[in-house]
Amino acid sequence: MQNKKGFTLIEVLFVSILLGIIGIAVFTTLNNGLKIWQVLTRESPEEDFSLFSEKFSRDLKNGFRYTGMKFEGTPNMVSFPTIVTLPGTKNNTGIGQVTYFFDALTQSIKKSQANYSEVYQHKKPPEQILVKSIKDLTFCYYVYDEDTKSYKWKDKWQEEKNLPVSIKITTIYLNGTTAKIW
Repeated sequence: MQNKKGFTLIEVLFVSILLGIIGIAVFTTLNNGLKIWQVLTRESPEEDFSLFSEKFSRDLKNGFRYTGMKFEGTPNMVSFPTIVTLPGTKNNTGIGQVTYFFDALTQSIKKSQANYSEVYQHKKPPEQILVKSIKDLTFCYYVYDEDTKSYKWKDKWQEEKNLPVSIKITTIYLNGTTAKIW
């Protein structure tokens, strides 16, 4: 009687092929997972700009004239009184001032908001980055001109009596594409 404790060539080939198939399946799954992760974590300034426009519109709709806090607008910044969420709370709101501006150093659109007491104490509120990868941001103000009795676009706005009728925002992304909202 002979002792047959080894593997046959067919068994070794079968196991080798089976391990190869399992290895390919695992590699493909991991590779697809990495691709999905890269897509999900990729910066998307277009989507961020859409969220920015929603926040800006909401704040602007809640905006109003208020003594001591005026609507100010330049080509790269707009600041106005509106309803803000008070610090340390989630649903408690009050009167405050919000500022949206373009930061050329970080190439981003930022927002800062201060409540009533912070405005009058001249405290610098924290800044929040809303959109990254921005090459330029421009605000234009559509106003009624009393002198000419007509509407026109202005680059700056600082008037206590009236608010602009509309605001146009033009954004140029780092990749060269442009977005506009009114």
